[in-house]
Amino acid sequence: MPRVDKSPRFKSHNHASKEQIVPPSELHMSAIQIKRVYDPFAKEDGARFLVERLWPRGMKKEAVQMDAWCRDVAPSGDLRRWFNHDPAKWKEFQRRYRAELADNHTAC
Repeated sequence: MPRVDKSPRFKSHNHASKEQIVPPSELHMSAIQIKRVYDPFAKEDGARFLVERLWPRGMKKEAVQMDAWCRDVAPSGDLRRWFNHDPAKWKEFQRRYRAELADNHTAC
């Protein structure tokens, strides 16, 4: 997916680090939906990615309809344990999680 900057032109970076201008009419952006892995598959779901370090309890791998399991994109175990579902830590959790993603270029 091309990156979009705030200028009137849209720029895309390919693997060879050459910048390419992509006109807005050629950008195809889709909404990202968040769905629990336990929710049933629907044909309008589009591509499905599981972003979780641990496999969901009670789910057989062959029963989950997904395109990829992105375990390295999920928050680290240390970060999850620190957060411990405490709403007061939410803002700091977001900051730390973004820092983990920024430091893990191969996962994204």
